[in-house]
Amino acid sequence: MIHQRAYKSPTKEASSSDISQDDLKALYYVGGFVLKKLIQFYNNSSPDVVEIIHSFKTDDSLLHAASWTQTLSMGNLMMISDDYFELLIKVESVCYESLSSNNLRNCFLTDFLVESCMASQIIRAMWEKLVGHSDKEFILERLVRFFSRTRAQAYVNHLNRQLQVVTSSASLRQSLVSDKKKRNK
Repeated sequence: MIHQRAYKSPTKEASSSDISQDDLKALYYVGGFVLKKLIQFYNNSSPDVVEIIHSFKTDDSLLHAASWTQTLSMGNLMMISDDYFELLIKVESVCYESLSSNNLRNCFLTDFLVESCMASQIIRAMWEKLVGHSDKEFILERLVRFFSRTRAQAYVNHLNRQLQVVTSSASLRQSLVSDKKKRNK
């Protein structure tokens, strides 16, 4: 998902219906990873913070997207609630739009994605609806930071793969030209 979606020009705001089933499964899987990281990070925090974070997980999910988490979990990834998943879809949408922009020069990619997501009024409104109040936005920022690190790493990996293809094709051309010159001597 991350590697396929980051490079298509967005034509409109993404919703769960705009994202393929495989992309939704990958997003759900990443959401379980992010939730696990949040629980580890806030393990010794106040009970109300821990309660908010634990409210994002569920024991059973009727979502088809949950199948990858059930099948591919190698470290007790979490099944996530539908509301938390909808928030992640919106975070992914903002990251996708940000990565597709031309504003990526001279920036720290993770910080850029976090700033873009935290500036979204829709994400803030979804967060407030999810937790019932807005005084716990530090949790949202940490959630977005964990997600953005994963998203940014996938983006950089994809760019590296593209660079390798370009470099190898240029090297191939150079070697063919070199071989042709050797044969002509």
